[in-house]
Amino acid sequence: MKEKAFPQWAADAVRWTKEHSQRALGLGLAALGCVLAALARTGGGDPFQDFALGLLMGLGVGCMAVGAVFLALSLRYQP
Repeated sequence: MKEKAFPQWAADAVRWTKEHSQRALGLGLAALGCVLAALARTGGGDPFQDFALGLLMGLGVGCMAVGAVFLALSLRYQP
């Protein structure tokens, strides 16, 4: 099987993103939520840092939930 060159792969990714914008948004939000949740696990210590990390965790969970809703809606209404 012949592998695609990077420019061809990138062009295919851009085309897919334009065709399935809601699905791409859902995947992006889920990925952002995972990154925020991972950042929230990095430290702790003083009360302000605990508050900031809790805020990051909450934002991460919220992004993952909204991403899941976008993915579910995009899969529900596919042609």
